[in-house]
Amino acid sequence: MHADTRPASITRLHSSPERLRADSSGSGYLDRVPENGSVEFDGRDEEENIDEIDEEFESQGLYRGSYRRLLVLYAFVPLSFVAFFVLLALLPIWVYPLQITPEYPSVLPFPFPELFVSAGLWCLSYLLRTPIYSLSVLICTSCWLSHEGFPTVLSTVAHAILSLFFRLLAIPILVIPHYLVYDTPTWRDPAFRRVWWVSLGWAAVEGIVAIKQGYANIALYRDVLVHDVHEDERIIEIEDRATKLGRIYGATDQITYTAEPSLAPLVVGSKSRASNIDLETSLELQVEDDIDQLMAVRARDELGKYYGIPFIRIPAFISCLQRANALLFSLGVTLILSSAYLRSTISSMSWYSMNTGPDVLSSDEYLALYSNHVLAIGVPVVTILQIVLSLLHSHLVLPKAGVHTVVYIGSLVSLGVFFIGLSVWDALS
Repeated sequence: MHADTRPASITRLHSSPERLRADSSGSGYLDRVPENGSVEFDGRDEEENIDEIDEEFESQGLYRGSYRRLLVLYAFVPLSFVAFFVLLALLPIWVYPLQITPEYPSVLPFPFPELFVSAGLWCLSYLLRTPIYSLSVLICTSCWLSHEGFPTVLSTVAHAILSLFFRLLAIPILVIPHYLVYDTPTWRDPAFRRVWWVSLGWAAVEGIVAIKQGYANIALYRDVLVHDVHEDERIIEIEDRATKLGRIYGATDQITYTAEPSLAPLVVGSKSRASNIDLETSLELQVEDDIDQLMAVRARDELGKYYGIPFIRIPAFISCLQRANALLFSLGVTLILSSAYLRSTISSMSWYSMNTGPDVLSSDEYLALYSNHVLAIGVPVVTILQIVLSLLHSHLVLPKAGVHTVVYIGSLVSLGVFFIGLSVWDALS
């Protein structure tokens, strides 16, 4: 028989009481359990070691993980976005069936005009972000407001108001008030589906751009991801006088790991290639590669400051939830603004309302149907919500509050706005 060479702590954990009693020195009693002691497991130590290794890596600009695994996990974001988009697109057909066939002239079949108009307006608002921020910086500079937060707040407020204006502008562009069937907004009117698809078109383009940016952000970490295969043998040595960029390059020679393949070699001019590559050309390539590496370092640093954590450390579930929030918020805001606009006297000045408005209805009935009170209340409330959410997603608040907290707050706000939007169209009754 082979002797049991396991440590005493492991023997106590895995051996039976009878065996311990037999292995004891004839006393016939179990070993005394320490009252103030505790049994430590190797798993806890391994987790602490992994945390220390991650901190050591991040101090050198390296991150533990696999680029392919990150891409696979992030693939759930576009898949969930498409699934949720299709579900919301089919929701009016399943829950709110039309009893009236919509009749309005259109070059393209429904819902392509609604999608294209809203997508174009979103693109216009997106392109105006940089000019708005530049103008905000100019205004703050001229007003001696030197703090960096003032231009951010001013540009965020201005862009939030402008984006809401473009959402509302899609309604008269598509001449939806001209072809209202009912006097007040209701889900039975074909206009409800047209407004529904206007909001989906806005959210679709926003989601596509956000997902594309997400993949671009992940690509920034490709050359600094370390996929470790010998974790117990990994040793990190840091040179005190190394520069930040040099540490990123030099650390890869002192760590036992398998790194992701880079697009271009970092060291050029070895003896085997010196005869085939011109020295001047190789130096130019090296300088270009170093500049690209420096730009990637700066981009990763800016992302880390913006989110408060490295972008690749944000769970895919949070990104999926953020895309769902954007869809619900877009639907709710567009339904609220469109309902307030269609109830206002501004909408009643359209061709359709002028032929069924004051000339046909009495003044009391007309005032009861069309009023600007709803528009005066709804627009400021929605604007405040839009500004608050935009500020929460700015670099002034997001790193301090945390990505998870901001996304969860956005979920509550988006759900509330979505159900309010359905209620103003009598879709909950």
